[in-house]
Amino acid sequence: MKSRNNLIYKILLIILCVVGKTICQSLTIIDSSIFLNSIAYDVSDDGKTVVGSFYRTDPSSHYEAFVWNSTTGFKIINNPGSSLDYYAYGVSGDGNKVIGSYYDNTMVRAFLWSENSGLIDIGTIGGDDAVAFDISTDGSTIAGESEDSIYGVRHAFKWNDSTGMMDLGSSLCAYCISRAYAVSADGSVIVGYAEYGSYAAATMWGPQGMIEIGRLAGNFSNAFGVSEDGSIVVGTTGTYYPYGIRNHAFKWTATNGMIDIHNDSLGFSSEARAVSSDGNLVVGTVYTASAIPYAFLWDNLKGMRRLNDVYGNLINWSDSFGHAFKISPNGRFIVGTVRIANKWCAFLLDTEHSVEVEKSDLSLMDYQLFQNYPNPFNPVTHIRFQIPERSHVKITVFNILGEQVQTLLDDEKDKGIYEITFDASNLSTGIYLCRMQAGNYISIKKMLYLK
Repeated sequence: MKSRNNLIYKILLIILCVVGKTICQSLTIIDSSIFLNSIAYDVSDDGKTVVGSFYRTDPSSHYEAFVWNSTTGFKIINNPGSSLDYYAYGVSGDGNKVIGSYYDNTMVRAFLWSENSGLIDIGTIGGDDAVAFDISTDGSTIAGESEDSIYGVRHAFKWNDSTGMMDLGSSLCAYCISRAYAVSADGSVIVGYAEYGSYAAATMWGPQGMIEIGRLAGNFSNAFGVSEDGSIVVGTTGTYYPYGIRNHAFKWTATNGMIDIHNDSLGFSSEARAVSSDGNLVVGTVYTASAIPYAFLWDNLKGMRRLNDVYGNLINWSDSFGHAFKISPNGRFIVGTVRIANKWCAFLLDTEHSVEVEKSDLSLMDYQLFQNYPNPFNPVTHIRFQIPERSHVKITVFNILGEQVQTLLDDEKDKGIYEITFDASNLSTGIYLCRMQAGNYISIKKMLYLK
């Protein structure tokens, strides 16, 4: 069996220093040599668990679903050796339940996964196909789309343990297409879209039944995200221009209705994918006229900005945040894709990471590689270093025989304190050596991996 040598690293950039503590922004790139591309679709409330999919060509070309945890590392959750396409789209607030879908040549099936039960097919509303797009924070409710048995039309569904899969779309009409993309924290509100004759509109299913929440213009709108309490909805809607219709990101509340939050200076069209609990932060993707994607962050004060303009100091100037698919309820964690050297990689952005730092560290008077923590470790450990000026930094890990097993970092970095993560999930128990070189500075630290 070939080794899956995961290259997973975290970079922290200091933005504010106070006595005894440093407030940082951290970017975790979930990547590996076995990936051609990877996507992060959802994150747990505490930011410790990320789910998504990656594309590989060995031994065959297909997508695999993954769960990444900051403590336990990387795990592929689909059936070992399968050549089917698997996608993990959502995770419960505690990170214990994952939902998604798998595809073969004849059908699409929705699944629920947990460490204890493994991967379970949750069924359909009668037809062959089903896709699960989101799971409630409490893990009780799943939302998605499924094919009915009469017309072969896809309808929005709601699933839970007690009732199974319920058809939400048939209340409109049996042959009208509908999809459910997001669910509130307790599962009481589900949002998506439905066809209403000559147009399709963002739709909410909740205590008041099925409600069309409107369009700004054109004949289309779609709801992709909903706040924890179900009161705020975000998505995309058609908007009239002199030369046609574009899709614009929107934010909706019962009080203010649908508000266009697009910024024309950033791109041609946009879609909002998720919203924080208080509604103050929205994430999504804005597209240029040539369909190049850029992740965006919208807030009440500054409006829509590209994620590159807010957190571009965490990546190289030539790289870019491409998609932002989810923001945690507290607004701290964002996941999506970032383009690094012509490769799409899953990312986790922590906008408020805190680390304890000794006062002497803040002076940054010298190069220094700190001892990893924890040590011994299983299977993930963190490695901090500091540089007093802009330098090319290379950090590599060797086994006790002197063989290189991973390159954790090989890049230009500005003056600062940084942290990277070493995941030894696919390595053997033993002693490993972490080597840092920056200019003329070379330092080696011994690390002990105990399974």
